[in-house]
Amino acid sequence: MTRRSLQVTVVAAEHADDLPEVPNVWRFAPHQRSGRDVTTPINSLDDLWNGPDEQVIHWRERFLERLSNTAVDGLVSYIVCTHPLLGDLTVQHLVELDDAGELQLTLYNETLPDALTDALIYTAGSTSFVDVLELREIFAGEPYTGGSLPLHANQRVVITNVTTGQDWSCVERALRRRYSGDTPLVVMPMLEDEDRRETSLGDLAAEQRDYPAYVIVPQTTGDMFQRTPDELQRLVARLRAPGGCPWDRDQTHQSLVRNLIEESYEVLDAIESGSAVELREELGDFVLQAWLHCQIAEESGDFTLEDVLGTLAEKLVRRHPHVFASAQARDADAVVRTWDEIKQEERRNYAESDRQYPLGTVPTSLPALLRAQSVIKRARRTLTPAEDVRRLSHRALNDAGQDDNGRQLTEKLLHLIESAHEQGVDLEQSLRQWTRAFEREVAESQASGSAQYSE
Repeated sequence: MTRRSLQVTVVAAEHADDLPEVPNVWRFAPHQRSGRDVTTPINSLDDLWNGPDEQVIHWRERFLERLSNTAVDGLVSYIVCTHPLLGDLTVQHLVELDDAGELQLTLYNETLPDALTDALIYTAGSTSFVDVLELREIFAGEPYTGGSLPLHANQRVVITNVTTGQDWSCVERALRRRYSGDTPLVVMPMLEDEDRRETSLGDLAAEQRDYPAYVIVPQTTGDMFQRTPDELQRLVARLRAPGGCPWDRDQTHQSLVRNLIEESYEVLDAIESGSAVELREELGDFVLQAWLHCQIAEESGDFTLEDVLGTLAEKLVRRHPHVFASAQARDADAVVRTWDEIKQEERRNYAESDRQYPLGTVPTSLPALLRAQSVIKRARRTLTPAEDVRRLSHRALNDAGQDDNGRQLTEKLLHLIESAHEQGVDLEQSLRQWTRAFEREVAESQASGSAQYSE
C-alpha cells in the first residue's frame, strides 16, 4: 500500500469508543479505556518514544510505517491523548503530509477534551502548546540547539504527552533552562481520571506518572523574573522605569563607559582564571551593560534591543555565506579572507568612512600593544606586498615625534610584534600570562618570607 492510499482518522482518546470498527493505533497504551480494564493488547507507539533521544529524532518514518502496517483497506484510526491540533507533533506531521497530498487525513472530533478544558480554565493568559517529543528532538541536537526551546515566559505553556521517565527528565531540563526552581507548575492527567496536582519546578521529579500528562507552566507576571533574555530586558526596564532604582535611572551612555571597560576586563580575568563559575557571573555583568545601553537608547528613541539583535543577526548571516548561502570555505583562513572582503565591500558603501578608516575602526581605547598588533595584522591583510607594511611602519616611526631613545625602543618592539606574528604568538596574551605568573611568584615568596619570619 502506498502512502497516497492511506486514510488516517485522528481522534482524541475520550472519543475513541465513538469510532467505527477500524484498526487503530494509540500514541500511548492507556491503563484503562472508558472505565474498563484493557484485556486485549493495544497497538500503541510506546516503543517509538522509549528509546534514547538520538533514536527519537528518527520517529517519523517508523510512525508512518506503523500506521501503514496496521491499516486495513487503507483505513486506520490514530488515537491521541488531547485535541489533535493542540500540542501533538505527530498530528502536525500528518497534517503536513496531507497538505502535500501524501495521505488523506480526517479529524474525527474537534471538541476540547474535558481535562484540557479544565486546564485552560485553571490558568490564565495566552497559551502555547508544546509536545514533549519536540523537546526531546531539540535536546538530541545539543549543544548546538541554543535558543530553540519553544518556551516563553510571557505565555502560559502547556507541555503535552509527558509519559516516560525520559520525558519527565527532558521536561525538567527544558524548564530549568528558562525558569527558576520556585516556578509553580500544574501536573494534570491526559487520560486517567485523577486530580490535577500543584507543584514547583524544584519538586517536579517527585510528580512523575506512568500515564500521559500535561505539565502546565503559568505566564510570568509581576516581580517573578525567569532565566531568559526577554525577562532580563523586562527586569532592566523595571529598574529604569519611574519608581525603579534611583542609581539605574541616573545612568547615561557616558556614565556607564567606565563600568563597561571594567566588566570587560573582569570577563578577561575570569577566562584566564579558568573558573567556569567566575566566567558565568562576569559574563552576566557584561551582558547587563549591553542591556542597560539598549534600554537607555530606547528611552531616547534611538534604537531598541531588538534593533541591536537584528543588526547583529543580519551581519552574521551576511558575513558567513559559507554557512547561510552557497559560498565555500575550506578552512579558517578562507573564512577570514571572506570576512575581510565582505567588510571592505560594506565600507565601499560608505566612501567617507573608507577614506578615513581604510583598516576599519580599531578602538583607540585598547591597550597600546593589543591595538598595535591589531592594526599591523589588518595592514598585512590589506596592503600588498608586505614591503609596503614595513615602509609605512618606518615612515610612522619618523612621524611619531619621539626622541631617539623612544624611537629605538619602539622600533625594537615593532620587530618583536612582527616576529611574534610570524610565529603565531599573541604577545598581549603572552605578556598577561607572564604577569599573572609573576604575581603568583611574588605572593608565594612573600608568604614564604612571612612564615620564616614568624618562626
